[in-house]
Amino acid sequence: MKFISTLILAWCVGHVYAQLPECVPPKDEARLVYDMANMLQPQEIQQLEQNLQSFAQKTSNQIVILTLPDLCGYEPSDLSFKIMDEWGVGQADLDNGVVLLIKPKTSDSKGQIFIATGRGLEGALPDGKIHLIWENEIIPQFKQNNYYQGILNGLTVIEQLAQKEFDIDTYAKKHKEKKDKGGWVGLLIFGAIALLFIFGKNRNMARANNLPFWTAFWLANSGPRRGYWNDFNSRNDGWGGGGGFGGFGGGSSGGGGAGGSW
Repeated sequence: MKFISTLILAWCVGHVYAQLPECVPPKDEARLVYDMANMLQPQEIQQLEQNLQSFAQKTSNQIVILTLPDLCGYEPSDLSFKIMDEWGVGQADLDNGVVLLIKPKTSDSKGQIFIATGRGLEGALPDGKIHLIWENEIIPQFKQNNYYQGILNGLTVIEQLAQKEFDIDTYAKKHKEKKDKGGWVGLLIFGAIALLFIFGKNRNMARANNLPFWTAFWLANSGPRRGYWNDFNSRNDGWGGGGGFGGFGGGSSGGGGAGGSW
């Protein structure tokens, strides 16, 4: 009898602990999008809802999008796991749910985002690389107040990874190549501008001091002799310069996921 009483007490304590804070809305078995922070337009909510319900019917994976004006004092990760476990996002035998939790930026606090995954999706969405999704797809759009586009971009990648259309390593490589390419393009543009500035400046120097262009260029840019041009100018002051969802299935989180802020 004492053993049974202990079990009942443990269940009651665990059940009370699992209760979600008041900032989280009640679960609705017919909804997957909860925009409590008013970040989206009604038609945008509808489009995301249709996308997620169709995805759930097609794959059995369930993705919940939840925006909150505040997190009731919780860390984004803890609250995301609580929501997934208490609501049962995903299928009980697959744990294939995802919770995308967002708190918008305010005048006195940073914006926060967390992507929590069920154990069954940790292979497709590993903890160590989920940050690539919100870094590349979501937060850049959020910084421009394009909330719908940021969520849609992130959601698209999550769905593609969950369906194994490509893996996270391929995605990471693609974005690294894009960044590297962008870096080289930026470097080339900067180099071209620098060369135009240098040639323009030295052309002005040459004209002002009645020197051939390449003589002026050599004096200004010839390593140890660079200081000579300053001496030359100090002696010649003529140079001036230049210019189908059917309800939650009882899944759990498994503690996987990652998040960040902006």
